[in-house]
Amino acid sequence: MDTPVTQPPDVMAIARMASVIVGSKQSVLSKLNELYPLEAKSETNLTPKFYSDMTFESQIEKLLNFNRYKNSAFVYGIMYYYQSDNSPERIQMMKDMNLPEETINYRIQRVELHR
Repeated sequence: MDTPVTQPPDVMAIARMASVIVGSKQSVLSKLNELYPLEAKSETNLTPKFYSDMTFESQIEKLLNFNRYKNSAFVYGIMYYYQSDNSPERIQMMKDMNLPEETINYRIQRVELHR
């Protein structure tokens, strides 16, 4: 019996669909914190929360100081965060997108920073 061949999900397709926040470092950071207020990750809290391994400020600093963008007027990047939302609707949506288990809570936000 032949093993079926399946294509891995195109996780970057989600990135291409994401909106883009455009502005200065401070305005982008302000908008990120408004849209996705990060909290400490908790396994016991089942309400929808946003969390990250790195703060948005640290991610922006890393992006701005990346050698490739050091002298650029415009810096493009993706901010990483996670969303703990165990609602049946969210779970079904993620299953329909055929995402791997390890990326099911993974979220991104595209940004364009102007120096």
